[in-house]
Amino acid sequence: MKTLKAIRTERLGELRREYETRLREADEPDPRFTAEANRTRREAARREVQQEALEALAALEEEAEAAITRVRSISQQQSPLSASDALLAETRQARAWDRVRPMLEANRSVQDLVRGADLDTLQALRAELPAFLSARVQKPQGLDALGWTEPDTDRALRLVDQAMVPLLPSGPASWKQAGLDLAAMEPGLRLSLQGFREEVTTPGSGRGLENAIAVRLADQEAGEAAA
Repeated sequence: MKTLKAIRTERLGELRREYETRLREADEPDPRFTAEANRTRREAARREVQQEALEALAALEEEAEAAITRVRSISQQQSPLSASDALLAETRQARAWDRVRPMLEANRSVQDLVRGADLDTLQALRAELPAFLSARVQKPQGLDALGWTEPDTDRALRLVDQAMVPLLPSGPASWKQAGLDLAAMEPGLRLSLQGFREEVTTPGSGRGLENAIAVRLADQEAGEAAA
């Protein structure tokens, strides 16, 4: 996560500041040239600055994607179990699901259920919640189905994962926490990179404030989901 945090909080800002500084320098007229010559010179210099900024941004995006892939791979690791241990765990989780499912059907919230739950119950929720929540939402028919999407289970699963972390051994706990940290950071990071790309490719579009608000909302939503 250190690489992603550095890209988000430091390196992207440094790239933006360097880009803005070089644009201002490119706009400075040279008193030795005519107005027309200065305009031609300025346009060429701005194109060069923009191209170099896009190349630096592409390298930053590539590094971010590689780091996201690494963190996601870490978060998906599983501790190996023997066949007998796996069967025992599956039996315990099935019993836990039998206990907790009626509570969900009675409209108890996931946030309520994970509070104080044991590891078997949390693992059962982690495995069964997506299918359960999808089955509870009936897909509209005909024209009402236009624009309909499957229910978003990510928030519910994050609540379960957060409750699992303190109950897991150190290794699996760190893997689970890596996934939670990534879920909190990735949306805002992607929007920040996209916003700077738009700033460079379409200067003067006036979308800077819009992009900043989108990043803020993504961070806020991730923070609320993590709360």
